Amino acid sequence: MRKLFYLGCFLFSALHLSAQDFSDKPNPAESKYSLSYGMGVSIPMARFASNDVTLSDAGFAQPAVLYRLRIQAKPKPFWLLGFQMNYASHAFNNEPFQRLISNGGSIESWEADRWSCLRFLGEAGGVLSSGPIDLNARFMLGMSITQYPQTRSVQIIGTTAYNVLEDADPAINLTVGTGFSCFYRFSKWHIGGYLDYLYHEADYTVRTSVVGTGTVNTYTYDQQVSVLNLGLQVGIHF
Repeated sequence: MRKLFYLGCFLFSALHLSAQDFSDKPNPAESKYSLSYGMGVSIPMARFASNDVTLSDAGFAQPAVLYRLRIQAKPKPFWLLGFQMNYASHAFNNEPFQRLISNGGSIESWEADRWSCLRFLGEAGGVLSSGPIDLNARFMLGMSITQYPQTRSVQIIGTTAYNVLEDADPAINLTVGTGFSCFYRFSKWHIGGYLDYLYHEADYTVRTSVVGTGTVNTYTYDQQVSVLNLGLQVGIHF
């Protein structure tokens, strides 16, 4: 994450210095606002992507389809403010647990649902335009709503098999990130691509329920969620 942050700082500074070379040639007819919609892939990274069953905070998250809506304003010719909303639902990789079950033990079956992440992010950055091509670098700050994957298992307690459910309320947490975009403008429209890195820590109070006994236990769980989002976007300027 630190390397990507430094890279963002470098590209942001480079854009700002490059923009100064063009500061005497602003385009007064250029649109100040744009609205874009994009689709792509959200790739889990670090602990969120780990499939190591020996790690307490391994996320077992798999790549997911990403949906992204973004609005941008240019209060100055070479500066931008923006807001984006994105959503991805990451499948949980159950295979490592299935392999453990096949080796015997007190767990007879295991299945977990998906990690679902909805983010609302404010943006600030710099933009460099060269003809119909725009390149921007952005810093992002906002919040994420992350749904914990409900887990269903059959476990042997004593000599009896019980259905065990684990779930938690969605976690709402601060999110930070950096991103880069490049797109081509034609008339009032644009098409291009984007690359965003986002990070947050999801904090949960997980409920473990043993069906049929009324037993409910709770424990705290923290999941580091880091993703690399990349995709294509199409938008309109106004």
